[in-house]
Amino acid sequence: MTRLQVIAVCIFAASCQGLGDSPFEAKCRDLGEDRIEKLRRDSPDEFVRLRTNAFYSKALGACVFTEVPEKGGSAVEYNILDLSHSFLRDTSLLLHCDKDGADSVLVDGVRKFGGHTTTVPYREWLDDGFGGAPRTLKTPERPYTAKDCERVFRKWTDFLQ
Repeated sequence: MTRLQVIAVCIFAASCQGLGDSPFEAKCRDLGEDRIEKLRRDSPDEFVRLRTNAFYSKALGACVFTEVPEKGGSAVEYNILDLSHSFLRDTSLLLHCDKDGADSVLVDGVRKFGGHTTTVPYREWLDDGFGGAPRTLKTPERPYTAKDCERVFRKWTDFLQ
């Protein structure tokens, strides 16, 4: 069967996943679509200002969803979530960055607690993405800009790929 024939079959088959996608990627895409629908429903104004992406991260063994502001907007809010709760069992935010700083999960810290962090002090499983205190414990001396959040976001996406 040629690639074109496979594509034609996929168009008509309701359960066909994308060409070359693993079952994990297909499941992550489904979870991402659910998240997008929730954003559309609960925060329609915010949704139109976001670029989103869902994918499987082998580094974490989890479905990851990213939310970044569209270029040219004034919003400073970057998020990375574990949609499958495969890594973070009782919460979902791997990264939250806004003008008040960044909360960035310490991967080894989360693994140490088996993904259960709600009863663990923040300093044991969060930082600002670069070894400093997370925003939940200390806001930075000056408000974070989009460039500051992009820096920690890029560090995360490089790790997750």
